[in-house]
Amino acid sequence: MHVTTALARRPADLDEIAAPLRWPVDRDRVIGAATSLCAGSPVGTPLWREPGVFDLLPATAVSLPR
Repeated sequence: MHVTTALARRPADLDEIAAPLRWPVDRDRVIGAATSLCAGSPVGTPLWREPGVFDLLPATAVSLPR
């Protein structure tokens, strides 16, 4: 799942993306929100990947890296 891929990046990579946008990076809050949203959504829920492209939430339990 793309959320897992994004969160598997080095924290420094995410800092570099956020810095020019002046967005704070709070990795623990992001992981908590993503985990809660995925855990509370029914199987098959469309998850946005990029404009016009969606993945469907799989039936397997979502386990995000910490």
